[in-house]
Amino acid sequence: MAFEDKAKKTMLEAFGEKATEFALYDDGGDELDDEDYERQTVSWSYDDSEVKLKADKVEGEDYVAQFEVEEGTVQYVALYDDENDRHVMKDLEHNAETYQAPGTFDILAAEVELV
Repeated sequence: MAFEDKAKKTMLEAFGEKATEFALYDDGGDELDDEDYERQTVSWSYDDSEVKLKADKVEGEDYVAQFEVEEGTVQYVALYDDENDRHVMKDLEHNAETYQAPGTFDILAAEVELV
């Protein structure tokens, strides 16, 4: 049995209300713990035309989240709720970024869909 779009919207919007923090993980699977690192808040909007939840850009910026990172590799991006429960963890695979010196890691877009 497949869900109708209205049911998908209900589920996606509920997920968007719950999963409100991005976190970064290194290539060893550990969350970054650099001095300047902190999880970043994300807000979501439902896109009726594509039946997807899309992360909202930070006002006046071209990204949805920006992190300060030190040396090392950013291999995974995760979504957490305010109770510190992880809901999603995405391996960046060939898009992982390695830093030789402190820098910024931007998440330019994120979306969730039910398939």
